[in-house]
Amino acid sequence: NEQKVNLVIEGDVINEKDDPRIVDEEILIPFDTIKKYIDPYIYWDENAKKVTVTTKDRVIRMKTENLTAMVNNEPMELNIPVIEDEGVIYIPIEFLSDFYNIEISYLEENNVIIIDFKNSIIQQASPIDENAVIRTGRSKRYPIVKEFDASDVENGYTQRVFEEYEKWYKVRAQDGTIGYIEKRFVVIKRVFVNKLPEEETGNDAWKPI
Repeated sequence: NEQKVNLVIEGDVINEKDDPRIVDEEILIPFDTIKKYIDPYIYWDENAKKVTVTTKDRVIRMKTENLTAMVNNEPMELNIPVIEDEGVIYIPIEFLSDFYNIEISYLEENNVIIIDFKNSIIQQASPIDENAVIRTGRSKRYPIVKEFDASDVENGYTQRVFEEYEKWYKVRAQDGTIGYIEKRFVVIKRVFVNKLPEEETGNDAWKPI
């Protein structure tokens, strides 16, 4: 929907009642969306108007309308503060990307924010036939949402693969379009790892008060 800011996390389009916002070229994600899809432990203190994020070794605190965040009690400057608007809390997610180990991109041409977790094995597929199309479901009865042409085949256009079925892949195109493509029309080009999950060491995680 080009009339709003769309959010895609990995292989899913996220549709919640409050949409993300772009303010002064900064990406703001609603608190409830972050809590549901990224960090179930993020905390909002209504009285103090403060967001608290706790990671393995850091505590991040951000107050509304304040451009200084506190990371383990050390100040860090924000480009944009936490915003509260009509009861909705919007959080500058790019500031938290390293803490959450995520990659964030904004595709301005079709108004899509894409968030990927770095701890994941990635498969990419390229079309090998001009008849390749992405559909909304795993059948030719479903509508086409993206077509490919000779230049896509020639240049090795890549799309990320999220799920594999008997005859189909669930994919995300470079423009954020998510759907299904027949296996016979694509070839898996690369499989690589951004970062493998850390092995358990047996040490207890730091639990701040």
